Amino acid sequence: MGKAVGTDNARGKSTYPSMMGLNKSKEFAKKLVRNALQALDDFDNNSNSLRAIACYIVERKK
Repeated sequence: MGKAVGTDNARGKSTYPSMMGLNKSKEFAKKLVRNALQALDDFDNNSNSLRAIACYIVERKK
């Protein structure tokens, strides 16, 4: 599912890892998820699916 690894790089497309480096882009993604989770703090448990999706994005392996 999805596209093959390296296709964006082969096509010269800008990606966060190519612009910031892999480690900085991962930290940036984690920061964005923390901000998203913080924004959901005012909502009840009906927002748990959004919280789960946000966490999955930075925790998934492939």
